[in-house]
Amino acid sequence: MAEYNEGEATVTLGFSPTVVPYLTLLHQQFTRLKLRAIGSLGSFYGIRLYELFAQYLTIGERTIELPRLREMLGLSDKYADVKNLRVRVLDPAVDEINKHTDLRVTMTPIRRGRTVTGFHFLIRVDAQMNLDFPIADLLAALPATNNPPHDQLPSGATVETTP
Repeated sequence: MAEYNEGEATVTLGFSPTVVPYLTLLHQQFTRLKLRAIGSLGSFYGIRLYELFAQYLTIGERTIELPRLREMLGLSDKYADVKNLRVRVLDPAVDEINKHTDLRVTMTPIRRGRTVTGFHFLIRVDAQMNLDFPIADLLAALPATNNPPHDQLPSGATVETTP
């Protein structure tokens, strides 16, 4: 049901009784993603891997067999050689996630003999995201003031700042 409210420029939506139970479970059965983190990722594979890692954040690790990983990333026959897959897809995406998001991911290949059969990912949260610019750039961007440094003030003097 949808109804336009004249004069209010709003729409009232209603959900059928069969849909309501699914809406109330949204907070329990779906993965929450940080839009700021996803917005800072520049590649499709980085975004998709971030989603896959966020699903297992509470567990802290995830093992994915190679055929399933290819399917999850929509690769089909691309990058058939595991070395190319790592160099062109996985390594750049994991590096991007580690650099630009709140997750820290470590990737380890799973081998059967000499053949890579999948990957094991350790997933941790880093509460403080990396900044892409050095502190010197921040300081240079601050407006210059004529105030002396606090350690050069006469004893007993105070500094008043205005917002």
